[in-house]
Amino acid sequence: MTTDADFANEMFMPFGDTSGAAGLASKMAAELRTMYPNYWVETIRGLMIHSASWTDAMIKSAMDSTRKVNKRYLLRTVGYGVPNIPKAMYSIENSLTLIAEREIQPFKYEKSKGQYNEYHLFNLPWPKEALENLEDKSVKLIITLSYYIEPNPGSRRLASHYAYHSHQLDFEIIKRNEDIEDFQKRISKPEDETKENKPSRSGVNWEIGNTISAKGSLRKDFITLTGREMSERNILAVFPKNGWYKNLKRQNKFNEVVRYSLIVSLETEENNIDLYTPVMNQIAIAL
Repeated sequence: MTTDADFANEMFMPFGDTSGAAGLASKMAAELRTMYPNYWVETIRGLMIHSASWTDAMIKSAMDSTRKVNKRYLLRTVGYGVPNIPKAMYSIENSLTLIAEREIQPFKYEKSKGQYNEYHLFNLPWPKEALENLEDKSVKLIITLSYYIEPNPGSRRLASHYAYHSHQLDFEIIKRNEDIEDFQKRISKPEDETKENKPSRSGVNWEIGNTISAKGSLRKDFITLTGREMSERNILAVFPKNGWYKNLKRQNKFNEVVRYSLIVSLETEENNIDLYTPVMNQIAIAL
């Protein structure tokens, strides 16, 4: 026989404050929406994730016996870490954040089947001189891509990892000494490509990597380079990947237009370097 006391002692155990976290996340989203009422919900959501970072305790908990951090474990247990509301709201001099809200038509119906349609290129207004002045000092590039998907309308039992998403989006930046034409060929297969002229499609070595973080409808990654190296990485692409909009003919959604929010940040530990002002001057001239 089990008494009420035994039941309470043996069956119930304390666990993490998920309900509390949900309330704090809602509060943060409301504060961001109040400050930026014209931003899309994709952007509000993206800013929350973009501002997050892993604490030392989180990283320590994910280390294996070789002291290597298991990032897959981190994402599965604590996501992208603890959000930072001031960081989500403001840029400071040694930190720069750029936001783009765009619409894209990932696929099209052509030659009796779904095909990839378009990708977007961004020429980032990098503070080139300020970055070059950093020489071999570290600069961190953080990118977050936030969008929403439509789940597969068919049987969930038959929906594979690639068929569940209506579409997927990804990003990539240009490599050092890579010209724009080679970059475009790397991210989008040309129609005249053959085995003889097939380019290398090896990309940037992101800290997380899209094999880990590409699931879902939000992708965040980062890379740390020297200031001089970062000054040459000012071209970024957003491009589609597979989804049932492209493959599920009976739904006839090949030409769907979808929204996304792209958030890009540069950060340096050098407090005497102003990354913010030169970019604002470039934007003012362009306007």
